[in-house]
Amino acid sequence: MKNEVILELKNVTKKIKKKKIIDDLSLSVHAGEIFGFLGPNGAGKTTTIRMITGLIGISKGDIIIHGYSIKNNFTNAVKNIGGIIENPDLYKYLSGYQNLKHYARMMSGITENRIKEVVETIGLTESINNEVRTYSLGMRQRLGLAQALLHQPSLLILDEPTNGLDPEGIHELRDYLKEISHEEGVAILISSHLLSEMQLMCDRIGVLKKGKLVTIQDVHSIINDDQNLQVKINVEPRQTSQAIEFLTNNGFDIISSNNEGTILIKASKKEIPFINQQLAKTDILVYNIGLIEQTLEEQFLKITEG
Repeated sequence: MKNEVILELKNVTKKIKKKKIIDDLSLSVHAGEIFGFLGPNGAGKTTTIRMITGLIGISKGDIIIHGYSIKNNFTNAVKNIGGIIENPDLYKYLSGYQNLKHYARMMSGITENRIKEVVETIGLTESINNEVRTYSLGMRQRLGLAQALLHQPSLLILDEPTNGLDPEGIHELRDYLKEISHEEGVAILISSHLLSEMQLMCDRIGVLKKGKLVTIQDVHSIINDDQNLQVKINVEPRQTSQAIEFLTNNGFDIISSNNEGTILIKASKKEIPFINQQLAKTDILVYNIGLIEQTLEEQFLKITEG
């Protein structure tokens, strides 16, 4: 069910000796969304993922996975998790099918039809009977994803899943994750340093800094602050000074300009039609006016440095 909370961290704190690695962290991930978990090195992302998966204990607070507390009902909580931490561990001398069959023996209720269904979903039908040592890195990542999805988890956790992938492999992985999340309702928590990919893949972003949650925003709003946009205006070069004078007199901040008639200003989205209309009224020839979209990388650096 969409909007159902699958993962919830409640005031989670992790101390090692007397040092707080994670400090009062609270967030939630919903069914059918891809949640990007960002932060500089040492921010505590991997520690948080280890706590969610039960690899290390929680000093304070609780983690709820599909309604089960990882502290009070560990077995039922982790049954709902599938994951790839960097590169998946696979038996290279076995075929892709044999790897999945071996994993299926560890979990109850995985049928032959489920194996075939997952293989088809991740696009390995033609090569599933080949030995894994013949697979490309992208194919191994897909097989790892199939392994993580076999038992139909409600939460998929991926820590740097694009490590070593070429652009085509990254693109394929992004498409598979979107399909699994948006069409099958799986909640995905993903941590990666490839911010350009996170921008294309994620629905919401959470930023961690020194163990504390700095912000949670949807991707569109974090890269499109409608009140603080950069607007690029191209006017007739000989009218550049006249256009700058008009813009300054009307309270717009000039970021930069050149002799070729290109002017970069700060403005809100709703002010753009006014700018275009008034420049035309003053007989300034406007060849082009448009937004310069901020990237997630630029916004991430502002948040973590500021």
